[in-house]
Amino acid sequence: MDLTPKIETLTIKDNRGFLKRINLGLNDEFAWAQRHVVKEVESQYNSGKPVRIIVLKARQLGLSTISEAIMFWWGFYHNNINGLVMAHDAKTSANLFEMDKLFWETWPFKNLYSLKYATRHQLQWIETRVNLSVATANNALSGRGSTYQAIHASECAFYADPVTLFTGLHQTIHYNHGTIEILESTANGIGNWFYH
Repeated sequence: MDLTPKIETLTIKDNRGFLKRINLGLNDEFAWAQRHVVKEVESQYNSGKPVRIIVLKARQLGLSTISEAIMFWWGFYHNNINGLVMAHDAKTSANLFEMDKLFWETWPFKNLYSLKYATRHQLQWIETRVNLSVATANNALSGRGSTYQAIHASECAFYADPVTLFTGLHQTIHYNHGTIEILESTANGIGNWFYH
């Protein structure tokens, strides 16, 4: 798997509100942090392992963005998967999902695929049978009753009941090659679930 050229086909809205392609090159201000995540995903995947990443991050480094870009592409590497995008509150979850919608709307390969569903909480493609949905971690039962192959949990240090939530979520994703789980967050003190 070589994610960098794929990810650089995706368009984001930058901090000033302008649309631009993701750039993992040396001249991009956030690329140094993003490249580390991409490289680790590629390393684990190319070693035949399930991808499991935990990122302690600073704000405004684009690590939620790169995680979401990886999630978007994951479904085009692997058919028939269910992906879950989750954040600590509804607004942040919705913002992450809007990224996926922008990726799709501006994607150069869009004409090769058809959407079955495009709602406020779900994108599903006909040809790949990939389903990408969004949830909020405020509901500790989010994700239960489903099976996932891809999970992006953003700002998980701020989840209200992460023990209950992840006890259920970890039962929904098998520990197989081709699955991915990215947990990323800014710090929220010492001694809490994310710290450990």
